[in-house]
Amino acid sequence: MSSSGKRVKLSQNFLTDRNVLKNIEISLPELEGKNVLEIGGGDGKISEIILSKKPDNLSILELDRVYFEILKEKFSKFENVKIFNKSCLDYKIEEDITVSSIPYSLSKDIFKKIVESESIEEGYFIVQKEFGEKITKGSFLPISMYVNIFFETENIFDIKKNSFNPPPKVDSRLLHILRKKSFEKKYDKLWDFLNFLTQNRNRNLNKFFKDLDERKIHTLSLEEILKIYADKYIHSY
Repeated sequence: MSSSGKRVKLSQNFLTDRNVLKNIEISLPELEGKNVLEIGGGDGKISEIILSKKPDNLSILELDRVYFEILKEKFSKFENVKIFNKSCLDYKIEEDITVSSIPYSLSKDIFKKIVESESIEEGYFIVQKEFGEKITKGSFLPISMYVNIFFETENIFDIKKNSFNPPPKVDSRLLHILRKKSFEKKYDKLWDFLNFLTQNRNRNLNKFFKDLDERKIHTLSLEEILKIYADKYIHSY
């Protein structure tokens, strides 16, 4: 990591292991006809892999001003590449697919935004391994349930921490998600509902929903959660 104060603050860890980069390239599909979003362009190594798959357009978000300028110079001759000096959380997502190595500290917020986007159909993410496990195993956590309600999830492979420079404290994972349900306005209260359920996970269902049985809330399946949500908030399912 450079001594630049801003870059230290942003905690950038760059993937340097050539074998891992090659495995990412192998894992990605061809992207012809796709508009791709990369969250956190960094030094451009993942960007180069994306471009090798021939997307129609690539939008790169890079919050670090230094690396934003580096990326602008590096891809200045590519007419189908646009680079933005902003956070994903401040960006209006209109792309079809995202391939991103996202900041661990923002994983929950970014995945929530991806779920609620109207355009993203598929994503490949380098995430903290523990976070990836929570998603793929369907843990009774708001973000895990939120993602799994709207996406199929798959672990592709794990990435050792020494594959990065500087190495983070934990291992990572390449995670694949594929949309199975569109996010519609009728789901705008679902995030708060999932948080309510997890906060009361050890309470009985009939404590809050009089017409239901005495099962513990944490025993609910995703299908049952959606049915209860629909009955209470949208009255159809």
